[in-house]
Amino acid sequence: MASPRSSWIVLGKLGRNSLNSLWRRKRSMPTTRALGMFRAMVASLLTMLVGSLSGRTTSSILFFLRIRETCQFGLKSPASTRDEVTSEYARQLRGLASKILSALSICLGLEEGRLEKEVGGLEELLLQLKINYYPKCPQPELALGVEAHTDISALTFILHNMVPGLQLFYQGKWVTAKCVPNSIIMHIGDTIEILSNGKFKSILHRGLVNKEKVRISWAVFCEPPKDKIILKPLPETVSETDPPLFPPRTFAQHIEHKLFRKTQDNLSN
Repeated sequence: MASPRSSWIVLGKLGRNSLNSLWRRKRSMPTTRALGMFRAMVASLLTMLVGSLSGRTTSSILFFLRIRETCQFGLKSPASTRDEVTSEYARQLRGLASKILSALSICLGLEEGRLEKEVGGLEELLLQLKINYYPKCPQPELALGVEAHTDISALTFILHNMVPGLQLFYQGKWVTAKCVPNSIIMHIGDTIEILSNGKFKSILHRGLVNKEKVRISWAVFCEPPKDKIILKPLPETVSETDPPLFPPRTFAQHIEHKLFRKTQDNLSN
């Protein structure tokens, strides 16, 4: 069994090779193209709902990590390597997600497994991996790789190739995340903000391009099932002095709401 570190290294190589190839062929590709079980695209928040891309500066690959099923991603590397790495990576991240959800539950005064249950549990929580490719930009101050947004997920995990570019909005200003070797970035998404009634915040963030180096990030979104669960503030987070901040919605309805709000914002601008 591959270790988490070796899994990340091999996964990184697979993603880097695929995106380099994709970027070379990008001009002749349609906006969306099926490649095995993942999609390569140049898109916006209106179609991906995980962040909008400024112009055509960024390419993305989107696919799903399945723990129990064999994954085939249309890559040119040996199938055995792909299957081992993606399966192990999914297992490791799924375990990490459980630990973090347990810690967040305890912080809210809930039973340890409560939040994990509310987002679908072991069987229903979906892990979706998006690989972003940010090419070198001669005038980075004039472009954004991914504009400011919050994720719809419960949790998001991010690996990158040690090129700075992820920024978080903190205390009224944009702060660049440090590049710490052998680490993984985690932040909370809309789903946990809703369940916690705003006690945990979905972090506003954006991605920058770099003048001298290509930047690549591997973001895994942990998402609840779209229609099986009603997302709303948990009863334990609501009181007379702390009323619910969010109406009951399925995850699919939350996506639609966010899409509509984004569309309205674009029209008003």
